Amino acid sequence: MYRLPITKRKPGHGHLPDLLPWAMLVAPGIVLNKDGSFLRCAEFRGPDLAAATPAELAAYAARLNLIFSRLGSGWYTFIEARRERIPGYPLAPGDTSCDLYVVLERERQQRLAYSQYRTRYFLTLQYLPPERVDRLSRWLLTTPAKTYSAKRWLKHFQTESSRIFDMLADIVSLRDLGDDDLLTYLHSCISTHHHPVRRLAGVTTFLDCTLSDCDFVAGFAPRLGGQPLKVISVKSLPGQTEPGIFDVLNYLDVEFRYVTRFSHLDRGAAKEAIANYSRKWFAARKSVLDLVREVVTQTETARENQEALRRADDAEEALAALDHTNFGYLTSTIVVTAASDAEADQAAGKILTTLRNAGAVAVEEKMNAVEAWIGSLPGQIYANVRQALVSALNFAHLAPFTSIFTGDAENQHLRGPALMYTRTDSSNPFFLNLHVGDVGHTLIVGPTGSGKSVLLATLAANFMKYPNSQVFYVDKDASSFVATTAASGAFFDLGAANSVYNLNPLAIFSDDDLVFATEWLIDVLQRELARPVTAAEKERIFATLMQLRTMPAQNQNLGVFSALLQDPVLVQALMPYVAGQYAAVFAPRSGAAPARLTVYELGRLYGLPRLVPAVLQVIFRDIQRRLTGVPTLLILDEAWLFLSDSTFSAKIRDWLKTLRKWNAAVVFATQQLSDIATSSIAAAIIENCPTKIFLPNASAMDEYSREFYRAAGLNAREIEILAAAVPKRQYYYRSPAGRRLFELAHGPAALALLAATSATDRQRAGEVLAQTGPGRPFLEFWIREKGGIRYV
Repeated sequence: MYRLPITKRKPGHGHLPDLLPWAMLVAPGIVLNKDGSFLRCAEFRGPDLAAATPAELAAYAARLNLIFSRLGSGWYTFIEARRERIPGYPLAPGDTSCDLYVVLERERQQRLAYSQYRTRYFLTLQYLPPERVDRLSRWLLTTPAKTYSAKRWLKHFQTESSRIFDMLADIVSLRDLGDDDLLTYLHSCISTHHHPVRRLAGVTTFLDCTLSDCDFVAGFAPRLGGQPLKVISVKSLPGQTEPGIFDVLNYLDVEFRYVTRFSHLDRGAAKEAIANYSRKWFAARKSVLDLVREVVTQTETARENQEALRRADDAEEALAALDHTNFGYLTSTIVVTAASDAEADQAAGKILTTLRNAGAVAVEEKMNAVEAWIGSLPGQIYANVRQALVSALNFAHLAPFTSIFTGDAENQHLRGPALMYTRTDSSNPFFLNLHVGDVGHTLIVGPTGSGKSVLLATLAANFMKYPNSQVFYVDKDASSFVATTAASGAFFDLGAANSVYNLNPLAIFSDDDLVFATEWLIDVLQRELARPVTAAEKERIFATLMQLRTMPAQNQNLGVFSALLQDPVLVQALMPYVAGQYAAVFAPRSGAAPARLTVYELGRLYGLPRLVPAVLQVIFRDIQRRLTGVPTLLILDEAWLFLSDSTFSAKIRDWLKTLRKWNAAVVFATQQLSDIATSSIAAAIIENCPTKIFLPNASAMDEYSREFYRAAGLNAREIEILAAAVPKRQYYYRSPAGRRLFELAHGPAALALLAATSATDRQRAGEVLAQTGPGRPFLEFWIREKGGIRYV
C-alpha cells in the first residue's frame, strides 16, 4: 500500500502538496512526476452510445483494445469523465437588432433557466521508466550520464504517447493539452476553484505547491476547500462487460469525477499474475477439512467449490486470451464534491444506485476515502489498493470511452455563440450548429407535418444574432410570412400583382452580368424548344445582348431584347416570358430596399416546371451579388423544385463551392425522400452537406424509407430513433462532429410567430400588417392576439 504522509500539521496549514505526484513541466505539455515518471493529457470525446449499434460499439471497443494492448509494464492510463453543471441558460451576446430573435431568445431564457449538465472526458498517459534511479534527481543533478538517461526516457515517452494519441485520434475526437490547459486540468482535480491556470514563462515551478490552493482535511469524511468529499469505489465488477456499461452515469443530474486507472502489464507479467489467480482458485476448490479427510481416508471427495472452479476456468480463459489482448490492474473511483453535506449525500446516493443497477458492487469509502481520492488524481499510481486484474478489452468496456454529444457552445467559424441552445431528453443540453469547420451546408429531410417549417424559421431567426449576417429564404406557400414580417424582413411574393421584386435577368452592368444573361437565355430557350441551341443562334443571342448593354438600365429587359433579336424562332420561344403566361413575373418593377432577411415566395409558380428554374437562376444571381463575406444563410424550402430540373441541378455542385468561399451556408429542405433519392445529384448533395437534420418519420422502418436513410448514412439504431421520435417536437442532428436527438423547446410566443403557417394565419397576418406595419408593432400585436404577451 502507498503510505500517505498524513501527519499532524499546524492549524490552518494544509498538507495537500505532500500528497500530489506532480513535480514540474519538463517539455511542452509533459509533466515530470516526483517518482521520475512522465505524464501528458488530452481531452477527447468518444461515440454517442444512444446512436450506435451494438456492432459499431463492439468494433470501437476492439480498436481501443488493440491500441492499449500496445502498452506494457510501466505504463498507466487514466480516463476521466467529468460531469459539470451548466448554470442556467447561456447568454448569447450578438446583434439584437432583430426583434424576432430577441423575443425568441428572451422566452427561451425563461423556459430553459434550470441547470443542465455536460460531461468532459480526459485521457492521461503516464510512463515510469524501468530504471529506478531515474527519479527527480535526474533533473536536479547535472551529471552528463544522468542527464542523457533522463532525456532518453523523455524522448521515448514523447514518441510512444504521441503514437497512442495519433491512433486514438482516428476513432475519437481528441485534443492534446498544452501547458496552460494541462495545468488548468490538474488544478481542477485538486481545487474547488475552477479557473484557467497559465504557466509562468521562463520560470520553473514545483507544481505540487503552485497548483494547491485549497486546504485538505483527511479522515473518514475528508474535505477539500471546506467542501465535503464523497469517494465511491467499484469493488466488484459485473460478471460480463459490454461497451459503455457505465454510460448511464452521463445522464445523472449531479457533478462528479469518474476516474478509471489502468496499470498495464507486460505479457510475461500478465501471464504470471493470471497463473497465480488460477492456482489460487484451483486450490480453493476444496476446503482444508476436505483435504485432511482425503489424507486420512485415502479417498478423494467428490464435493468441490463450484465458484472456485469457475474462477479458475476464467483464469485459464484469460491465459488463452493473451494472444489478442493485454491485461492490467483496473481501479474505478468516483469523486463527488458539493457545497453542503446534504447535497453530497444526495449525489453519492444517485451514483451508488446507478452503479448497482448496472451490476457493479459499489461502496462509499470511509477508512479508505483519502487514499481512494488521492488515487483518482492523474499521475498518482500508488494510492488505493482496490484494483482488479482485467483485460484491455474489459478496460475499454468499463472506462468512460463513450459520451453524450452536446455540440459546441461556440461556433468557431462564425466566431460567436452556437446557433442555438436546445433541449434533449436528459439533463444534457445540445448546442446546435450547422457548420462543420467552415462548411455550413445542411440537408433537412422529413415528412409533411413533422415540424420542418418551424425549424427553418427558427434557424433563420437565430442566425440573425451574428453581426452583419443576412438570410435568404426561398419559400413555398408563404409558411415564413408571419416570422418574416415580425423580423422586418422583405417578403417577395413572386407572380403576385403587387410584388415589388424586380426579377430582371438582363440587367447588364458588367462582363459577369453579360455571361449570366447569355447562359440564362440559352437555358430558357433550350427548355422551351426542347432541343439544344445552335452555335448560330448563340451568336445572335450574344450580339443582341451586346446591343442591349449599351442601352439605359430601364431598357435592359426581356421586352426590348425580344424586339431587337433577329430570329423569329427564338423570339417565338421567348413569347411566354415577354407577353404570355410568364410575363407578369418578369415585368419591370420598382424594386425594394435590401433587408437582412429576404424571402422569395414561389407558391404561385409551383405548377410551372419550366418557369421555376428560370426564376431561381435570377434569384441566385441577385443573392450572389450580395455576398461580401458576411455570414450568410440560404434556405431552400421544398428543394425538389430545384432538383427536378436537370439544367439547374447540374450547377449545384459548383454553386455550393462558390457559396462556401463567400461564407454562405445553404440549407436544403424537403418533405419527400424521393426528391433526393431519385435526383441525379443526390450523391453531390449528401457529400456537400456534412450536416443533416432528420425529422421524425413513423414510416422510417419501411423498406423504401429505410433504404434512403441508409444511403444518407444512418445506421439501424438511428433509423429506429427516427421512427420513435415525436413529430413537431424532436429533431435528429447528424454530422461528422456527432449525433443527437434534440428539441427546440419553443414556448407560446415562439409558436405564435413561427408555427403560424396556415392560410388563415397568413390572411390574418396580412390584415394586421396593414394596420401596424412590419417589425415590432406587428410582433407585439400578433403575440397579444395569440396569448403570449408576457414574453414581449
